[in-house]
Amino acid sequence: DSAYNSDGANGWITMTIGVDPDKLAAMKQDAILVNVARGEGVEKRALYDHLVGSQGFVYATDVWWPGEDGAESFSPDLPFLQLENFIGTPHASGPSAIITGTVGRGVVENLTRYFTGRPLRNVVDRSEYARARRQ
Repeated sequence: DSAYNSDGANGWITMTIGVDPDKLAAMKQDAILVNVARGEGVEKRALYDHLVGSQGFVYATDVWWPGEDGAESFSPDLPFLQLENFIGTPHASGPSAIITGTVGRGVVENLTRYFTGRPLRNVVDRSEYARARRQ
């Protein structure tokens, strides 16, 4: 409830069900929406417009909208990666050597670096996405 317009602290929502344009509009301007469900749980155009119009609102996801073949993939027709308030990561579910091994240790190390004010390692340069899309 705290992520919706009301008095109180800034809110966040972990999404496990659909969020329609009316629910987006009802959220606080500085809410954080984390999508751990499916990409299509949020209407793509409504989300993009909300992110552009609400600079304090943040959307984080590792799930994407289905492509023409029905499989989740990141091939946006809207420039989400150019938005500062959009956080997208590859979808990697289930235990694996990648998650439980070196990558997991790197995540913990980067979180420690972040909270102690040190520079992060392996930071993604958004301009690399733009170059890859032009190729």
